[in-house]
Amino acid sequence: MLIMSPKGGAKNGSTPDLSACPTSTEDLTVAAAFPNFGAKWNDYVENTEARFYDAADSLCNADGTIDGGTRNSEFAGINSCLHGGVHRKVVISDINSCDGLEMTDTLEAFNWLCVDRGASVEFYSAGLKEDKQLATLLNDDGDGWRENSVLLKNAAGCELKTSAPVNGWWSNAVHNLNDLDNTTVGDANTLGIPGVSGVDASKSTASGPLVAYILSAPSEIYTFTEDTQLFGFHIEASKIAMVVYPGKKLIVPSSMGHCAVDGTFTAGSGCLIGANSQNHLWLEGTYDVANFAYLGVMVLGGIKHSKLWNMSIQNNSDATKNGLLFYGGVSSYNLIHGLRINNISGDGIYAYNVNYNVFHRINSNNGSGLRGITYDATTTHNILSGYLASNNQNHGFLSREDSDNNTLTHATIVNSNSKGMDLAGSDNCNYSQLLVSRVASFGLHFQTSTSNRLSNVMLVGGADHAIYVSSDSTNAKFYDNLWVRDNLVPGNLTDECWVETSDSSIGGGATDCTPSGSDFTLSNTVGGSGAFVGSISTDNTNQDTNSLSGGGVLATNLISDWFGFDNWMRSWGKGTAPGDHYDTSNRGICSGSNDCAMWDWRLSSADTSGTLNVNGAFVAGDPCPASAKGSVTLSDQTIFANTYLVNAQELMFDGYGDDDTLCESHEHCIYSPNVGAYQGEGDLGSCVFDDDAGAVTDVTMYGYLTNGV
Repeated sequence: MLIMSPKGGAKNGSTPDLSACPTSTEDLTVAAAFPNFGAKWNDYVENTEARFYDAADSLCNADGTIDGGTRNSEFAGINSCLHGGVHRKVVISDINSCDGLEMTDTLEAFNWLCVDRGASVEFYSAGLKEDKQLATLLNDDGDGWRENSVLLKNAAGCELKTSAPVNGWWSNAVHNLNDLDNTTVGDANTLGIPGVSGVDASKSTASGPLVAYILSAPSEIYTFTEDTQLFGFHIEASKIAMVVYPGKKLIVPSSMGHCAVDGTFTAGSGCLIGANSQNHLWLEGTYDVANFAYLGVMVLGGIKHSKLWNMSIQNNSDATKNGLLFYGGVSSYNLIHGLRINNISGDGIYAYNVNYNVFHRINSNNGSGLRGITYDATTTHNILSGYLASNNQNHGFLSREDSDNNTLTHATIVNSNSKGMDLAGSDNCNYSQLLVSRVASFGLHFQTSTSNRLSNVMLVGGADHAIYVSSDSTNAKFYDNLWVRDNLVPGNLTDECWVETSDSSIGGGATDCTPSGSDFTLSNTVGGSGAFVGSISTDNTNQDTNSLSGGGVLATNLISDWFGFDNWMRSWGKGTAPGDHYDTSNRGICSGSNDCAMWDWRLSSADTSGTLNVNGAFVAGDPCPASAKGSVTLSDQTIFANTYLVNAQELMFDGYGDDDTLCESHEHCIYSPNVGAYQGEGDLGSCVFDDDAGAVTDVTMYGYLTNGV
């Protein structure tokens, strides 16, 4: 993804004339930005200032206590502790302005930010790029760091300075676990790899020894560079990283693995990865339980300030089991980014008593038992942004049992065999930029839920009413736009809503969704058939493409690659290729020997339903569309009281914001021309932002130059 440099250095455009460039010098040094407490990869420091690069180099403990410094309330939540390990620093003492300067690293792993310091400038790695992994920084053998260096250019494209290539900017030890085998798992502390042991006799039960490996050495990095079959792991120390390399899997060979949900090993409580009350973890890669009945592929309880990064979870066969299960302790301040979950028979994500986390770019597809995501038991103050749920047998999203004060935005829920979203006993939440299409029940279902806010919601093609609001659900407020079409009885606009209370933006008894005031605009003419690209017959990345039949399908039980797609908006699901999701026979899951097709849930450039560019088309260099003005906002009901643009998302990991995905004042953001998860692709251009005397100001607004396929 190319963008224009905030300091004016063009990252895209015409090829510059380099004939007059000075000779480059190799005099740069890459160092830890926080050498005392942020030198190693999973080290965290206290966020004491408005900008991460000005923070004190003081220890941040995951339980909220600090060793020096003062907590910066502006960055409460996931950034109350900064991931110090990801931040490297380069000081350039003989240049005094950032204008036109651009820094890159050889591995193209990081976003770099320039800071003027008066007589000098400093560059900081602001974060990993969204599509990069810790594996990008590790060598091919998975036992050390890859060589990396930095390069400084000016606006003319001249290479001014470089650093000497170094094998790693961190001192963490890296261990390849490919050679572990299941015959040694019962032998405690004899495996020869630091921090790795088998379950000892004290953790056995009457039914015999429990089978799992123990990871107990802080700050170690453990890797799998090949497909590997092992019984499972329990993490017993903080600051551990586990990395499965791209295209490889960690697979359990039988239903013998066990993990500690409540801090003790329990027979029958199986999982591939388990952790309880550990913090500052990094988990990455693909995890597969090979269709054995496990409590969860990954069971995490009481973890804090950890990152689940570009991770895939698949193949849990029991109807009550889950993909990612947060259970056994309050998990808080974690970032879950780039998570794909497929072919799970329970919930894709089951979050039990989970608070103050950010979920970003999540796919939960072809779940055969429960929901795409479930919030339960006081799961509060979380942000979920960029969510695709397709072909799930039950709801796309469920929030219940006092799971209050959450924010969900930019979600596409399609072809669920039940409700799109079920909100049962869930109060004071914000829902915006929602696209729910062709589900087998209600699009939105409110039961015993109070004071929820919704903005820019599209509900089309459902088998029941677009919206149901029960008599005990009060103060449901809709803002900006509500698009409803073809729900319950296609073409009958008088049965789109079922509202049993008058305390709502929709009038009580208003079956046609008539607004009770002027909070939102109702439309019955947008959305429907042909909006998405639909099912496809090939994908350049997926390893199963060559196995597809002439009809573009593959038997579900023959699928080996559930996640390898050219873009994150693709998934496996019921159907044939080519096909339109509006065909009701494509609802629900594919399973067993039944046909499964590849679906592309990006919007079609040939869309005639009005879904594409429904918020106004982006034109680089022009004023931003009116829907992106600083007055088109929502204020969430979390403890952080964020006020954000409805039709934009934060540009993540660039160093300018708090990485909570919401577009707030003083941040760099990406405009949302559509409704739902897909907002374009490819390179970015910029438009002229107008705050319109609104609550959100000083935004640098970008937009994708390509929208629709």
